[in-house]
Formats: sequence, C-alpha cells, structure tokens
Amino acid sequence: MATSPVVPDSEYLFRLLTWPDRECCAAVLRRLHARVHGPDADYSEVLTRERVIGIALQVLADSPYRDGTFEPGEPVTPEAERAAASRMLLELRQQGWLEERVDPVNLQPSLQLTPTGQTFAAALSRLNDGPRASTRQRHLRAAHKALAAFLSSQDVDELLDCQEYVGRVAQDLQDDIDHFRGLIQSLTREALEQKIDLDELNEFVERRFAREYPARHVVDAAERRRSQILQMLERIRALVPAQMAAADAGLLQHAAWLEAEVGGSTPVQWLCDRIEGTLEAACGLKLPVLRREMEQYVKRFTGLLRQALSLDHSAQSPIARCMGRLKKGARAEHDALLDVLGGLMGTSEVRLPAGSVRWQAPELPSGMQIAAAATPLRVSELEILALLSQRCGDRSIRLSELPARDALDVMVILNAVNATRSAEGSRHFETRKLPARFETEFFVTSDYEFVPRRRA
Repeated sequence: MATSPVVPDSEYLFRLLTWPDRECCAAVLRRLHARVHGPDADYSEVLTRERVIGIALQVLADSPYRDGTFEPGEPVTPEAERAAASRMLLELRQQGWLEERVDPVNLQPSLQLTPTGQTFAAALSRLNDGPRASTRQRHLRAAHKALAAFLSSQDVDELLDCQEYVGRVAQDLQDDIDHFRGLIQSLTREALEQKIDLDELNEFVERRFAREYPARHVVDAAERRRSQILQMLERIRALVPAQMAAADAGLLQHAAWLEAEVGGSTPVQWLCDRIEGTLEAACGLKLPVLRREMEQYVKRFTGLLRQALSLDHSAQSPIARCMGRLKKGARAEHDALLDVLGGLMGTSEVRLPAGSVRWQAPELPSGMQIAAAATPLRVSELEILALLSQRCGDRSIRLSELPARDALDVMVILNAVNATRSAEGSRHFETRKLPARFETEFFVTSDYEFVPRRRA
C-alpha cells in the first residue's frame, strides 16, 4: 500500500492554519493534544487512524467548525463528513503535525504528534483555555516539591528539575502581575456597565472581590515558598559526606555539562547556589511589583465601593432623599429645608470612635508579649545588616551570640539568616549553618555563623 509523502517536520507546519477550515484543524489539534498529553489522557489505548478520524468527526459535529469545511446551507451526508475527516488526517500527516510509529506492545501501526507538533498543539490548547486555566505559581510549587523529593530519595534528577522550575518563577509572578492589572482595568468598567446599586453590591463584592483577592494571596504564598526552598537548600548543603559524594557523582553522570560549570565548587553546591541566586533574583524583581499591583487593585475597589455608597442609586437613604427634594423644589423650599437640616445638625457632636480599630500584632510567645507592646516589630533588612556589621566588626559572629533582651533583639535574631542570604546581605556576609542548636526563653533554633566578607 503506497503512502503519501510527508514533508520534514515543521517545514510547512502552519500551512493548514491558513486554509478556510483552519478553525476546525485547530480544534482537532487541541483535542488530539488533550487526548494524548492532557490531564484526562487515556494511556491504555494507542492513537490509531480510526481514533484520529473519530476526533475529527466529533469536531465537525459542532456547527461553528463546519462553516469553513462545508458549503453553508447545503446538506452534509455522513459519507462527506468522514471524507472530510480522512482528508484532515492526511493533511496533518503531510504538514508535519502527525507521524506514524509502530506500537512496541502489539507491533501495530499507530500515530503520534511530532515533537514540533506537540509543542504547538500545546500552545493552541493554552490559548484556547485562556490565562486563568493554568494554576498560579506552578513552577514555584514544583521547585519546592522537587527539593523535597531529592531530600527524601537523593534522586539527582529532582535537583536538576528544580533548577529548571526555578528559572520559570519570574514568569509565574509576571502572570500574576498581568492578572491584577487586567482586574484593575476591568473592575470599574464592569461596575458601570452593570449599574450596580446597593441591592447588588453584596453580590458584586462576593463575585469580584471576595473570590479574586483573598483567595489569591500570591505575595504571601511566594514569600512562604521562597523561605521553604531556602531552608531545603541549607539541608542539602548540610548532607553527610557520603550522601554528598553520591549526589555529586550522580549529577556528573546525568548532566556531564556540570563539570565545566562548577569551577572550584562541587556539582551539588553549584546547583544549590544557582537555584538560590535565580530564585532571589526573580522574587526580588517581581514581588515588589506584584505587591504594588495588588494594592492598586484594593484601592480601586475601595474607591468603587465608596462611590456606590455615596451615590446610592436606589435613592433610599436619607441623604439621597434630601438631595432629591433639593433638586426638585423651589428656592424658598430649599432654604426652609436647609434651615431645618441645619438646626438638626447643630446639636450633633462629631467625634472619633475610641478603641474601635486596633492593629493586631503577630501572635508572639508569652515571654515576648510585654516587650512587644512597647517595641515596633518591623525591622528592615538594611537595619538588620547594619546591626550585624556593628556587632561583627572584622570578626565572625554566631547567631547565638546576638543579644535577646527585648522583642526588637528577638526579631533581629529571627530574621538575621534571611537578611544575610539576600542579594544585599550576601555581598557583606557569608552565612554558615552550624550543627549545634541554641535555646532562649523565646525559641529554639539552629545556630549560624556570619562571616564578614573582605572588601577589595
């Protein structure tokens, strides 16, 4: 049986997406990708010619996809639909989207997406699903899971996967930034189009604000996962020599390119430093922007809420009724009404409510609560680095040597390690984890040594 010639992979890949039936072809490609690589993929059955034709027939059954394939208004027989599906299969093979292979189990011929076809079919699927179809910060979560898996099994592939995932964290955060920018642009427009009044305000709050913002504390989640990843990297750096040697050998076996990159370090140490540096660069650049966009969204929503409350479209509040009477009445009636209102308001006393709004400080151990009442608990990274530099001088200092006299000292101790590992702190200090632990009346933690870096 003669087979039709197949062009080289990707040479004419996009030709069929320029034909009249391009929407139908794109829909078939999306369903093929979902059938083979999607979350509901069925791996028990190979992709045969009949199954591809069946997918095409399912697409052709939808009226939006029939217009470019058949003449509008003319009846279409089942034979014509099957002929169109067969022709589409042939085009997918000829243009480099599909290729034949022999199933290794039953030695029967089957079809599969070419590597290039799979890449662009996945792109078509993502475009069709929209930006909200994918989960947020998926690569940050994947990096965290990969490090946890490495610590559990010492599988070096997990460490290499973590490096790849961390490289995409910046795009994850940029997706969140773009999402909140889109919310800001659409928030006021949607409210005006729907002419929201006070009766509908609760529904609007539930649908657009309570669902979108509190459920997506993306900055807090990113900060938490960043801290967890940094802690896992420290645990990896502290592996016993036998485990470290085995991991180094495994990395050189799985990724020979590391030998030319590590320099004077070891593969594991080099990868840990690379992962940490990439993560800190992405979070340091994108998180401040994301936090600002979230704050702008809250401000926009707050302004919209105030506007709805002040306008009160339903005109049922006392202020709205008074304004309505002032609009309609004559000048004498206006003056009389204003005199009455002035007399009523003249006996009023306006004061601020005392003690009704309080700032809730973070929950602290009982021994710190008294000190925290008189001490601000916000200590910036630069302040911590300045305090460490002042106490170190030219010598190294341990975390256990720092004083813990009040809440401010305790907050410095609790945040000193993260401060010295930041982009700014790593230029001034080298942080080493010590095997010993120390205890204060407030907490128990591992000890660290901060070594000042000598400046050239």
